[in-house]
Amino acid sequence: MRKVFGLLLGCLLAVSFVVPVFAADEIYVTSVEKTPVTDGGAVKEMATVVLNDCIKIKEIQVIKVGGRISLKYPTYVSKAGKEYVNFEPLTKQAKDEIEKAVSSGQPSAKASKQISYKISKFSRFNRESALKVFCAVDFNNAVRVECKVMAGTSKKTGKPYELISWPSRKDEETGKYKKQITITNKKLKDAVEKALMDKYKSSASESSEDE
Repeated sequence: MRKVFGLLLGCLLAVSFVVPVFAADEIYVTSVEKTPVTDGGAVKEMATVVLNDCIKIKEIQVIKVGGRISLKYPTYVSKAGKEYVNFEPLTKQAKDEIEKAVSSGQPSAKASKQISYKISKFSRFNRESALKVFCAVDFNNAVRVECKVMAGTSKKTGKPYELISWPSRKDEETGKYKKQITITNKKLKDAVEKALMDKYKSSASESSEDE
């Protein structure tokens, strides 16, 4: 019995040396850039960060009040003037890594490309509109990115379209849309968008069957 116990203990100790360095839910800043803001009041800088070499978040407002720094992530402002957050850290580890990187202007001391995702919100928009679904995707169970399923008929080509719309805002000067959050890893982007579109088509067919 002691011999068996000894063998089991030896195996456990051996396994402990091959545990991955990074936990599944860890988020690290692999790139950070900052631009000074001269007439932004409490907003002193605008920051852009890349998380795990996969997700780029632009237009992060760096607010400095009384020597303290806080971050305001990109938001969507409705026609009624209501703000909706487009990005949100879900864990203390992710929040701390982003804040530290933006404050210092340096990427995280560690780096990881490991990423997972899950659809955490899927709410159909039941009015007549190109907007079909409000969605949210959680990455590494640590950060949340809002997006939308859009579908309709192109005014230019007259052809039907279906697409995933990631956070962006309309530039008041140019009238063009600026991307606020992008999935820079094509393989990840394709996988996430396929999962969202498959869910949309499945829910649409179920809805038509109920009718």
